[in-house]
Amino acid sequence: MSRRRGGRPVAQNSFEWTKNEAVPHGADATALTQGTANFLVAEARKSPQRPASYTEELELLIYNYQPTFTALTWPAFNFDQVYFFDQPAPSNP
Repeated sequence: MSRRRGGRPVAQNSFEWTKNEAVPHGADATALTQGTANFLVAEARKSPQRPASYTEELELLIYNYQPTFTALTWPAFNFDQVYFFDQPAPSNP
C-alpha cells in the first residue's frame, strides 16, 4: 500500500513503474490491487445492464477506441496512454 495524496492509503497499479516515486510492488501491494479489482468486478456483475446482442458487445469493446499518447504531457496526465470519450447525448431528457 502506498501512502500518497495527503497521507491517505491508496492502491497502486501493479504495473505502474516510474522513476519519480517508489511505487510498491511487493506481495501486500499486489494483494491490495487484486482485492480492489475483484471488488470492482463483483460490483459490476450485479448490474442488470447487458448488451442486447453479441454484435453490440463487440462494438462496446475498448479495442474499438484509439488511445492517445500522453507521456510527454506529464504531469498533466500521469499515464503513457489515455482514452478520451465523447459524452453521448442524453437519451431521455
